[in-house]
Amino acid sequence: MDSNLSQAIEEGNLEKTKSIIEGKSLFDHNKAMVHAAKKGQLEIVVMLIEQDATAYDEALIRAAENGHLKIIELLASKKGDIQYDRAMNYAAEKGQLESVKLMIDKGAEPRFSIVEAAREGHIEIVRLMLTHNVDTKYITIAAGDAAEKGHLEVVRLMFDHGATNYDNTMLRAAEKGHIEIVRLMVDRGATNYNDAMLRATRGCHAEVVKLKLDHGATDYNEALVIAAGYGRLDIVRSVSYTHLRAHETDS
Repeated sequence: MDSNLSQAIEEGNLEKTKSIIEGKSLFDHNKAMVHAAKKGQLEIVVMLIEQDATAYDEALIRAAENGHLKIIELLASKKGDIQYDRAMNYAAEKGQLESVKLMIDKGAEPRFSIVEAAREGHIEIVRLMLTHNVDTKYITIAAGDAAEKGHLEVVRLMFDHGATNYDNTMLRAAEKGHIEIVRLMVDRGATNYNDAMLRATRGCHAEVVKLKLDHGATDYNEALVIAAGYGRLDIVRSVSYTHLRAHETDS
């Protein structure tokens, strides 16, 4: 896009935008409308629609992910079959609670969107979506994504609302070193201690490795090989010490 036009749109300068457009023999009204929607410039969006811009879905996404509610309403009034679900995905990812509320009011279903919100830790959006009968399949996926990113309270909320895969969630948290989530999953019933220890070892998360050893992980040899390969003497010592104690107890 022409830099002068881009600047005029970003400034919300309607007359300057019109002047630049009128001086061009070939002009992409759709691209300009999407940019104006992203920047929250309602009057310019209106003007471009009057000049036959039709990129409603893409403009809706940009308006939704930036929280421009009046532009969302405008676009919704211009096209009946607009893709609210897709726009809500972007809004949820960016933490735009009011945009998400509006998308739901327009009929969007919070399935994939709850995964986006959970992954980024937007707990208020997650709470809102959980009031709209989200299938446990998506809640469980969201729990795993939140665990990988370390969002403890989001993970807790997911399992309070029916998420089921404790072990997978624990493994994803262990791999990234999120020890409080690992503890939570053990409290909820996760038992795959060996794989969690090995994933934590690959991630060089010594505290998680020790926790899994304390919980009863016994795949000592594999953990030693991995830890040695990464040069993690602290993990080698921890695993070796636990292995030795277990051997002495057995004897």
